[in-house]
Amino acid sequence: MKPDERLVQLTQSEVELLLRYAYPFEAEAAKLRACRPRKGWYEVHIGAQWLSHWIGGLSYSIRNVRGAGLREELDALCCVLENAERGGSAVRGADAE
Repeated sequence: MKPDERLVQLTQSEVELLLRYAYPFEAEAAKLRACRPRKGWYEVHIGAQWLSHWIGGLSYSIRNVRGAGLREELDALCCVLENAERGGSAVRGADAE
């Protein structure tokens, strides 16, 4: 992993939300599509700059979607990414290594 990269563990639903609502550039979208689950989590290595881009895209989407449930899902995903941005990774789950 490169020094500016973060490890983010995501659910399949979160990957799908990122692809639809975070407006990733094609190279990052390809990384998301190429992920395969490992112990139920999709592990993505993403550069800090792109992580910030995804947070911005999600923030934009949160303001523009109509459903409260979807806004809550996007906000929760934004929190996961913000934790990764602050701490260097978002490793989740009881058996995370």
